Amino acid sequence: MTAGLPLRPQSLPLWLEWTLVSSVGAGLAGLIQGALFLDPTNGIWPLLGPLLSAPIVGILQGLAIRSRLGRGRDWAIATAIGMVLGIAAGGLLLLLMIQLKQHLPSGGIIPVILVFPVGAAVQGWMQSRVLRSRLSRPNWWIGVCALAWLINLVPLLLVGISTLGLAQQSLPGFWALNGLASGAVVGLVSGTGLGILLAEGRSPLDRP
Repeated sequence: MTAGLPLRPQSLPLWLEWTLVSSVGAGLAGLIQGALFLDPTNGIWPLLGPLLSAPIVGILQGLAIRSRLGRGRDWAIATAIGMVLGIAAGGLLLLLMIQLKQHLPSGGIIPVILVFPVGAAVQGWMQSRVLRSRLSRPNWWIGVCALAWLINLVPLLLVGISTLGLAQQSLPGFWALNGLASGAVVGLVSGTGLGILLAEGRSPLDRP
């Protein structure tokens, strides 16, 4: 018997459903973060926007995956916890890179770029623990998560630059739009990878 929420009928391809829920979840995260940035007296609270939205992203992804895995609740919890740990790991790495910036020949650019994939890999590690019941090599999912964010860095930069005008009109709108775009790219790459892993990497015990 599988743990978590019961299976539901599959209505969309996994890659498409994963793209949609990841985009919506990241958009909501951006909206929360942008709203927190509106009040300059909030101090560090704006930086906690992603942490406050972690349960939202976890629940949305859990609903998407429970039709394939039947462990939606476990996935939601692992995603939320993994996002918090990933943000913490990425933040610590960024602080370390700032301290070492003057001693790095690249000026710290390459290490800072790696902050996002490292954070995603930490989250992927938490999620991979849920995938162990279906995959013979669940750790591949960690690489998929890191790759998705690595690929997303260029679109993230381009969308951010092209929507700077929106930031002057609506800060929450700016963050939400960038979240939607970023979530869509990450969701497309990771959703495609997850679909491949579930289809071809099942444990022999799960094969018919």
